[in-house]
Parts: sequence; C-alpha cells; structure tokens
Amino acid sequence: MRSEASPIRSSLRPPISELPIELPEQLLSSFVSHDNKTMLLMVNFDISAAYVNDDGKFPLMEDVREIREEIASLNKEMDVPYKAYVTGEAAISEDMRVSSEADMKMIEPVTIVIIFILMGLLFRSVLAQFLPLGAVGVAIGISQALMFAVGVLVAPVNVIVTTLLFSLLMAVGTDYAIFIVSRYREERMKGQSRQDAVHASVTWAGESIVTSGATVIIAFFAMTISSFPMVKIMGLVLGLGIVVALLISLTLVPSVLLLLGNRIFWPNTGKRWEKHVSSTMGARAKAKHGYFHRAANFSVKHAKVILVAALLVSIPSTYLFLTAETSFDLIGSMGEPESVQGMNAMTEDFGAGKIMPTKVVITGETPVYNGTGFNIEYLNAIESLTATIAADDMVQSVSGVTRPFGQPVNYTDLDSLPDQTVSTMLEGLSSDGKSVLLTVILKEQPMSADSVHFIPELREQIDEAKASLTALDDSEVLVGGSTAINHDLSLTTTKQFTVIEIAVVVGIFIVLLLVLGSVLLPAFAVVSIAMSISWSFALTWLVFGEWQGIPILWMVPLVLFVILMGIGMDYNVFILTRIREEVHKGKEIKQAVVDAVDWTGGIITALALIMAGAFGTIMLSSNAMLQQFGFALLVAVLLDAMVVRTYIVPAAVTLMGKWAWWAPGRLQRTGREEKRKKAEDQ
Repeated sequence: MRSEASPIRSSLRPPISELPIELPEQLLSSFVSHDNKTMLLMVNFDISAAYVNDDGKFPLMEDVREIREEIASLNKEMDVPYKAYVTGEAAISEDMRVSSEADMKMIEPVTIVIIFILMGLLFRSVLAQFLPLGAVGVAIGISQALMFAVGVLVAPVNVIVTTLLFSLLMAVGTDYAIFIVSRYREERMKGQSRQDAVHASVTWAGESIVTSGATVIIAFFAMTISSFPMVKIMGLVLGLGIVVALLISLTLVPSVLLLLGNRIFWPNTGKRWEKHVSSTMGARAKAKHGYFHRAANFSVKHAKVILVAALLVSIPSTYLFLTAETSFDLIGSMGEPESVQGMNAMTEDFGAGKIMPTKVVITGETPVYNGTGFNIEYLNAIESLTATIAADDMVQSVSGVTRPFGQPVNYTDLDSLPDQTVSTMLEGLSSDGKSVLLTVILKEQPMSADSVHFIPELREQIDEAKASLTALDDSEVLVGGSTAINHDLSLTTTKQFTVIEIAVVVGIFIVLLLVLGSVLLPAFAVVSIAMSISWSFALTWLVFGEWQGIPILWMVPLVLFVILMGIGMDYNVFILTRIREEVHKGKEIKQAVVDAVDWTGGIITALALIMAGAFGTIMLSSNAMLQQFGFALLVAVLLDAMVVRTYIVPAAVTLMGKWAWWAPGRLQRTGREEKRKKAEDQ
C-alpha cells in the first residue's frame, strides 16, 4: 500500500499509541517506510504458488484474484488516497497468466488471418486454405488436451508454453499440410489421376514431412533432459504437439484430398484449372523460368564464392551466440502488471528482494539455544557474519536471531528485551536449536542479472568471514532462495544445454543419414541450420539488447537452437529429398539441383512466409521473452528459406558432386536405387 499524499502512520485509526499491543519501532520499520508513505501487509500461505490441485487449478492464483477483488471493493467504499498493490510469487504467476490470455486473444485471430490470406494467394483459392487450417485446428485441440494431462499428471505447465504451442502448431502444422496439398496439386498438373496424385504426395512429400517431423520431435524431446522444470515440460508439450500435427497431416489431409479432389481448389476448377495448368506447364516447356531457376543457376556457377561469403558472415555471429551474456530476469520481461508495479513501489524503501528473499542457513552440531538461554559465543560469531553481509551495497537489510527486525539487539541480556523481540529471535532457529536462518533482502529485483551475479560474491564473502570465526569451524553455511536457485540453475543448465544441443544434433544427423543415405548432406544440413540460428540470434541481440536495451533472456538461445534445428530441417529435407528424387530420375547433379530448386523454391518460400507470419505474431505479446522468440524465429525462418535453401544448399551440393550421396555400405540409397531402376528397365 502506498500513499503519495498524507503519511500512512498519521492516517491510521486508531493511532499506533492506542493499539492494544505495543509495537517495537524496529518491527514497525520493517513494514512502514521511513517517510511513512509505504506500508507492507504480509500474507503467508501453507502451499506454494506452483501448487496444483486435482482439478488442475492453482489455488494461490485464485486467492490473489479474490484479494484484489476485496481491495477493489473496499476502495469503492472508502475515500482513501492510497494505491494498493498485490504482489509476490503467486501474484506474479497470476499476472503472467492474465497477460498470456490477453496475448492469445490478440495473437490467435491475427495469426489465422495472416495464414488464411497467404494460403489463399498460394493456392489461388478461397477453399483450399480451410484444409490446412482445419487440420491444424484438430491438432491444436488434441495437443491442448495432452498439455492439460501433462499439467495434471507430470508438472505444472507455464503459461508461456501455451502461446508457443499455438504459434508452433500454426507454423509447423500448416507447413506439413500445405506441403502435402502442394505436391498433390503438382502431380495433378502433370496429369496424374486423383488416386495417383494422392499416392505420390504421401510417398514423396510424406517422406519429407515425416523426416522433418522426426527431427523436430527429437529436438523438443531432447529438452526433457533438463532439470529445469519449465524447459523440461516445454520440450515434452511441444514435442507431443508436433507428433499430433504430423499424424493429422499424414492421415486426415490425404483423406480429404482423396474425397474432394480438385474441388478443394475452388474456384480455380474446371476451365480455370485447365487454363492454369496449360499456362504453367507451357511456360516450363518453353524454358520460361522464374526467380528460383535463375537463383539456382547462379548458385551452381558461383558455389565457392557463396560458401566463403556465408562462412565470413557466420564467424562473428557464431562467436556472439556462444559468448553473449543473457539475463534471468523473467519478472523484468513481464512489462508493468500490478505485481511488478507493487515490487517497484517497495524497492526504494524495503528492497525489491523482500518479495523473494535470499536465505542463509548456518547449521552444525553446536546448540545455539538450550531452552533458557543462548550460546553467546556462537551468537557473537553469527552477528559478525550478519554484519559482514549487511555491509554490502547490494544488501538492503539482514534479519536473523541477532537482528530480529533487521537491526542489532542486546542478545546478551534477554531480560532487557520485550517478549515480542525474544519470540521473533527464536523464530530464526530450528526446532532442535542447532541451525540459524538469516533472511537477506537485496536492493535489486531477485531475478535481475545484478542480483543473480551477486550470489557467488555473497558466498565468497561468507566463506572469508567464516574462516576467521572459530566458533563456526564446525558449522556449514548455505545460501539459498530464489536468486540463489537462479544462479545455481545457470551453472547446471549451461552444462545441460550443451548435452541437449549435442543430443539434438546427433539425433537429427542419424535420422537424415537413414533417410538421405548420405554422410555429407546431413552434416552440411546441420551446419547450414547453425548458420541461420547464429544470424538470427545476432540480429535479435542487436535489436533487443543493443537498440532497445532489453536483456536477452537465458532461455532464448536454447529454445531458438532447439526449435530451429528441428524446424529449419523442414526446408533442408524438402529441398534435399527433391534433389535426390531428380537424381533418381537420372539427371546430372547440377541439373538435378537447378530443377529441384525451381520446383520447390516457390512452395518453400510460401511456406516460409506462412511460418514467419505465425511466429511473427508472437511479437504482439507483452512479454519481452516471447517478443524475442517471435523476432528471432521470424528472422531465422526467412533467412533459412530465402538465403540458405535458395543459395547456400545448392552451392554446397554442387561442390560435393557425386560425394553428396556417399554413405558406407547399405546406408547408401541413391546408388542402389539407380541400379535397381536399371535392372527393372532391362
């Protein structure tokens, strides 16, 4: 509660002096600011903010809503010049949920409209786009049911995951469905019957999306290795969502195509369809090629120059990806909801760390309190350690057995102290009287970079002070709390992220090795995706970190790597499987590359625009981390489709030549397929 006008103490009724219990000044100062304009009301709960009941609900978040409703009701009844904020861990979680729901109400319709328009332009139809959107709608419904099951049976699902799941399925699910429909349309334009066109689309495009889907699923499921709950559950939920989207694209979409045939492209049917086919195939027969044919020819002729240029650009961006400092300040990324405003209001007077204090535990076998008196020698050491911590500029206050209200008391003479003071001192002891708890309030927000980086410094100060205090020789001093947890997570997750990234790369390489029957192509596919990731991260860091001054959150590089290493393989697989298909038809490698890019360039670009549109709408979120995700994914998808797939991959395959399809033993596919085809012809 904060007043910008009259002091709170003078406005209280009855006056403090007339209260039935005398309040010590030290206790009062812990809840009323020095200028008497800010007051804290502490509400303690028996459960944590993350607790989920059997109905899948968060009771503390519901309590926050009820408290805010009560305050709003009281404010209507009383004319008071105060502004009351409800903040704390539960309030922060509730505000994140509310902002996520508001974001989704804005993101969902914008995403659907963008995808609907782009698909209409792609298919020249007002009906065809309903098939991919309908398929994705089914996938989203099933995936959300699975997400609810995960939240109830495994662990709570962060609200950010809900937004990512929707955008991911709208992007990837429509890609899979569109690729099936596009290949069906291509086969129909070549004169295939409805049944044969569906069969060909499932055979060739189906192989591509299964391979692509497998890489994405591997990437997300690899995130479950993490010990950080949010990352683990995010990987599980998003991975299951991709499984559902893939199955829907391979079953529901072909079934509808087989049922409706060319009517799906209405009004581009009948005479209009025949005219469109005649025009398109006639242009190809007369060698009237477009941009992608010219781009592929350019890449084939200047392969070495293109690859050298890509390498030069990737060196600084990769260095930035590996060394850029990231932030753990999830609270700072939320914008300005009530919980953040409340924390900001209490920062100057009480320290922002009061909302999630740092805890220091001193434990050993030495009795601190025997039931009637304290071990004074031990308390002297505790006070010395407490004073060392309190003297740091990062610390607002420290409370404990020697400082029950944040200020030293005469613990050597308990009879001179009020009963309330002694009672508060004892609250800082364990039940066996052998452990002491110190509560450290930091000036900065508990998740800010400064606070997190202060933890190792605090631990070092404590170790140095403890070394000079013989009374603490047999005691252990531990630093915990939300800020310390974030610091420790930063150490463990760095190692785990390395393991996750290796698992993703190895898993994807094995899948591509089996599908493509090549060693060099999967290796280069991974490298080319890494290029896109580093470029997009570098641009994100420049736009948000340098230009807007918003720290890059620690999850962004990991999730960006995992999502793009999986999703980016979509276009790699689409183009490489089409090149292999053209080689299988007997074409020379350069011609196969040019024809593959010519046929798939337009559809890949269209898919990229649709996916980029789906991801780009995440930038409408009020959450800075989601904005960073949206921007990075949008940039990466566009770069991957328009630069990497159009120029760099054709150049690399050209330089590899016949070695592009080499693999040891029976893993090699292209050579065996050519021999089998020749045998069948004979």
